[in-house]
Amino acid sequence: MTGIDTILLDRDGTLIEERHYLSEPALVALIPGVAVPMRRLAGLGCSFYLASNQSGIGRGLFSEDDYRRVHARLVELLLAEGIVLGGAAHCPHSPEDKCECRKPRVGIWQKLAATYGLSPEKTVMIGDKVADIRFGQAIGCAETVLVLTGHGSDAAR
Repeated sequence: MTGIDTILLDRDGTLIEERHYLSEPALVALIPGVAVPMRRLAGLGCSFYLASNQSGIGRGLFSEDDYRRVHARLVELLLAEGIVLGGAAHCPHSPEDKCECRKPRVGIWQKLAATYGLSPEKTVMIGDKVADIRFGQAIGCAETVLVLTGHGSDAAR
């Protein structure tokens, strides 16, 4: 992957099993086999970042603290597989809020790019929803990838 150094990932349905409004760390489970390509990409010099819509926060279904605990569990599971997450950003708003950070809008990217010095032309976006692909296109990613896990099978139709 010439020139690619950043893999931008959706969380739910892409890295971890899809759970409806996940707020319990004990329910976090990596999608089977996801660590294998991640280790390979890391070996090629790629870093991993998360971009995730978390509307359950805005809907009052779970708190920012719940999100942080779930995220900490994800980091723990990835580390157990030898994978380091470079950083993460999330949108806590519901779709009705019409914010600028909810994918496919680019606010999450702007935060990640400013914080970590990321370049879209060196980034591949991977997700399981059409919004993830549109997000990657909106920020000018070198490539976007729709996985067939999570909602990906439905989105591919």
